[in-house]
Amino acid sequence: MRIHEPLDKILNQETKIKIIRFLFNTRAEWSGRQIAKEINISPATCHKALQDLHSERILLLKSTGVTHIYRLNDSNYIVKNILSELFEKEKSIPKILNTILVKTINRKLKGKIFSVVLFGSVAKRKEKPLSDIDIMIVIKRDSDRAEIERIMNTVNDKTMKLFNSRIEPYILTAADLKKKSKLAIIKEISRTGKLVLGKPLAELL
Repeated sequence: MRIHEPLDKILNQETKIKIIRFLFNTRAEWSGRQIAKEINISPATCHKALQDLHSERILLLKSTGVTHIYRLNDSNYIVKNILSELFEKEKSIPKILNTILVKTINRKLKGKIFSVVLFGSVAKRKEKPLSDIDIMIVIKRDSDRAEIERIMNTVNDKTMKLFNSRIEPYILTAADLKKKSKLAIIKEISRTGKLVLGKPLAELL
């Protein structure tokens, strides 16, 4: 293991980061081909990255016949004290977003909302750096729309500061939701959206 600036060679490629993240999330032993398939990269690219990570002693390697089996080197200082915390912090980002939404709505909009659903690229885990955070908010009364928009603007201020991502609310009443139930966007949200708070959309349609 390099003593000085070891992360330069450990986190210098997206493939290496994906491999380390996958092994942290699964906490299991995997062959190189299995890892390549699970993280959707070519076996050759994966093999080279695995070799590099093994040479840095981030991964342990054992051979079973002609198959190479890899796992995290949990006794390694960098794995145990740096990478572990790094990937745990990364994993907490969606939970932080969810907490911001739930706390704000429960504190300021309790009783005014039927359902809050995350949809779009963030819900599908396909967002890009400049993607908005799309939120469907099904409200009980149209008369509350202005207040809900104002509150969501305060949420947007928080998400812009923390993640540089804008909240894009799609606000509609339960009656409007039923009227628009045949629209492609409503079908898509029902199919791929993630419930944040309240009733599942299926109960409102």
